[in-house]
Amino acid sequence: MPEPPSAQGVRHDRSSLRRRQHPEARSFALNRTWGLIRPTRDAQDRLWLSEEGEQAHVALARNAPAIRAAFHEGIDDADYVTTVKVLQRLIRNAGGTVA
Repeated sequence: MPEPPSAQGVRHDRSSLRRRQHPEARSFALNRTWGLIRPTRDAQDRLWLSEEGEQAHVALARNAPAIRAAFHEGIDDADYVTTVKVLQRLIRNAGGTVA
């Protein structure tokens, strides 16, 4: 079994990835996300979905069961629950919080 990368190696890989990422790609992703949200806030300082955001929300809701089924194919429900619990414990052990 190969040795896992060191923490130093992981940091290096992530930073080199950031350097290689094209600035226009980051800009596109940010603009794409904000295109789904209205650029103004209401009286309670809340953001709302734009018309395009509403359409994306409806499409996701319509397709979510099929997406979930594809992701969970061949995974027993009990195994899935165990995996989630283990990952939550790892997060807490690392000082994180689990929602």
